[in-house]
Amino acid sequence: MESNTLALFLILLGGALQGAFPLPLKYAVRWKWENVWLVYASFAMVLLPWLFTLITIPDPSRLYSGVRISVLVLAALFGFGWGAGHVLYGLGVGTLGIALGPAIILGITVALGSLAPMAIYHPERLLTRTGMLTIAGVTVSLAGILVCAAAGRIRERSAGARRPGVFAKGVLICIGSGILSALMNFAFYFGQPLVDAARASGSAASVASYPLLAVVLSAGFLANAGYSVRLVGGNGSWASYRAPGWAGQAVLAAIMAAMLYGGYVLYGAGISRLGEFGPTLGWPLFISGIIVTANMVGIWSGEWRAAGRRATLLLLAGSGVLILAVVLLGAANGR
Repeated sequence: MESNTLALFLILLGGALQGAFPLPLKYAVRWKWENVWLVYASFAMVLLPWLFTLITIPDPSRLYSGVRISVLVLAALFGFGWGAGHVLYGLGVGTLGIALGPAIILGITVALGSLAPMAIYHPERLLTRTGMLTIAGVTVSLAGILVCAAAGRIRERSAGARRPGVFAKGVLICIGSGILSALMNFAFYFGQPLVDAARASGSAASVASYPLLAVVLSAGFLANAGYSVRLVGGNGSWASYRAPGWAGQAVLAAIMAAMLYGGYVLYGAGISRLGEFGPTLGWPLFISGIIVTANMVGIWSGEWRAAGRRATLLLLAGSGVLILAVVLLGAANGR
């Protein structure tokens, strides 16, 4: 019982870290978005994943050489797609805020990440109880997204200061992010042989996914770095990395990276303590933790201060619907 309590705490803490990771971006005012994002991506997608892999996995080079090259290539390709989605995540949060952006993105990601693999690889399950629960979860998720979008529209009208079309553009960015971010599930699906090989070589279940995560995130870094470098070069903001106060801005970017990757580490440690039902029980809790934390951080930071009571309540209601959808999808995956 004590082990289960610790596991659930680790999963919730991991979700909380991921839900709050964009917060330092609000305080990195000396740098442009792309300056912060490039440093953040370097830490979160290259330095930390490979550092953890080298520390926890014995002889990583032998592990990688022992799996088929197609496993690594497919994992990297889907990781690159996820990386493009993560770029849009940053842009979507910057446009719609910490509370609304992740609610829309995660709703789409969870829905597609659950339904698409089943529809593509196991279509015969669609009419089973598992399939029906999955379809129900996806439907509820879409309803939650619509409620959150309605809340955002009310906030947009209340704010008045936003330019026409910005809200619609932000929603489209978040939809694109949600679709591409779901490719992370495909990366783990095709990269599972690498995880199995790590466990077979003696690695603990809680760290066996680190080598795969390093490959996936590194491929995602190419998309993030490519877009950020293009913006930095286009507006000539390379000089910002040498301007006074650069160290403080870099620290904020590093904190973002630690929060994002730390969320993955805590989630992996939590589900490994729950045995074979870890992913089934842990994933809904993890996503719920992200949504709840993102809402709390967004409201606490004043994003919804001028939106009015109705918009804030709609946001919370829509997030509650999304959490219900996650629970339904978790129940479907457990059968």
